[in-house]
Amino acid sequence: MLLSARVEAYIKELGELALEQMHTLAVPRQKLAEQFFFYISQDIIKEMKETKEPSGWAKKIFALIERDGGQWNPTGPFPIPVASDIFNKGFSNPKVDKIAAYFNRFGYSQFKGDMQKRMKAKYQPAENMVIQLVEMRNKIAHGDQNATITPAGVRDMSDLVTAYCKAADMVFADWCRKSICRIK
Repeated sequence: MLLSARVEAYIKELGELALEQMHTLAVPRQKLAEQFFFYISQDIIKEMKETKEPSGWAKKIFALIERDGGQWNPTGPFPIPVASDIFNKGFSNPKVDKIAAYFNRFGYSQFKGDMQKRMKAKYQPAENMVIQLVEMRNKIAHGDQNATITPAGVRDMSDLVTAYCKAADMVFADWCRKSICRIK
């Protein structure tokens, strides 16, 4: 379970690093994908979806404008850092598809293909191990008494998951450097 939590935290930390660098380097917002802006205010936007009355909608829009209005200008740099806790909301349980979807929040849609190119023959075993890791975590979390792994299995899992995370770090950093800004 701890390894799964660490993978989740590592992926979020990569995203947080990108968010920090965007502000530090005064990256023009026009370089960002449109979906990026949704995640800046996703908590309020999702609350809007649940709101039925016009007065409720108005209150949510006022809240969005008050808190995030300055962030929504499509040009120029962000006036304040993007709140990573809000941006990261909803990313948990680091399934392979969820990791790719998380990076797509930034506009990076070629994550899986780039991972395959970077890792070559190691990609499929590493991806499978991340899948097994999440499945094992879910079994343990739900009290499955048969969810066991040998010390050698833990070592193998750790090695392949670490290789996956290192490759994710490299491909995301490369993509950021080419598309948004350097993060390392």
